[in-house]
Amino acid sequence: MRDFEYLQMENLEKAFGGLTPVRALGGVNMKVAQGEFAALVGASGCGKSTLLRIIAGLDTPSAGRAFFHREDGDEPIESPSRDRAMVFQSYTSFPWLSVRRNVEFPLLLHPDGGNREERKAKVDHYLELMGLTEFASQYPNTLSGGMRQRVAIARTLVNEPGLLLMDEPFGALDAQTRWQMQDLLLNVWGSSRCTVLFVTHDIEEAVYLADKVYVFSPRPGVIRAVKDIDFPRPRDPDIKLTDRFKTLQVEILNVITETVMTAAKETAAGGRGPEDLKKTLVEKPHHGGDGA
Repeated sequence: MRDFEYLQMENLEKAFGGLTPVRALGGVNMKVAQGEFAALVGASGCGKSTLLRIIAGLDTPSAGRAFFHREDGDEPIESPSRDRAMVFQSYTSFPWLSVRRNVEFPLLLHPDGGNREERKAKVDHYLELMGLTEFASQYPNTLSGGMRQRVAIARTLVNEPGLLLMDEPFGALDAQTRWQMQDLLLNVWGSSRCTVLFVTHDIEEAVYLADKVYVFSPRPGVIRAVKDIDFPRPRDPDIKLTDRFKTLQVEILNVITETVMTAAKETAAGGRGPEDLKKTLVEKPHHGGDGA
């Protein structure tokens, strides 16, 4: 991917049609520098995943724009690109392909994916990076959830994207596997220094991983706060025990709670019942018990 100074969202709005349109995004403004790790947190349904889909080129905004700012001008995001890759919460590997073939698959789709030897060398590199070398001949249905997410991340990285979009990629994992995947991701990111936008409901995860945490309001989502995370890198898990780490968690949770309560008061007169308001609360990550 060509170098860029920053990725910018400018007054970005998204509404889904129908007789009663639903506004998912209400005017998002944010700027993410090249190489930055940015985490997006907020109440459920506030448009975080929608924002990622727009940046990936999988959806279009109703108003505003998303673009890369480069030395030679702005490049609008209008369609998907192999320079922008997305990792989802659900497992997306092809069950009929081995781990090796899954990781190699993106390279086969492009004429510049390399010859057989070049592809093998690149796949070997990412299998080793993700701790998958000994599982290369296995099929996804024989792997745990954590291992399947490793396959998905390796397949995403093999194209060497400049921008990695991650939509709750560890949300279905048990706590221990989730911690392992967080450190693995930081190691991979440290070696590539691609730009990362990471959606999560886990505030601890956001503070541990990110350079900046963007806090969204309930739908229609706008950014209510930006928290700079100034812990040194590489990150040491022991920072989670520090007063500063806990303070950041509380500050972010307070912003989310305040925006949810404000939204509840503003919409109560409009007939939203208690069940609707309950769905707006921040969801705790699901620890489904899938191992690494």
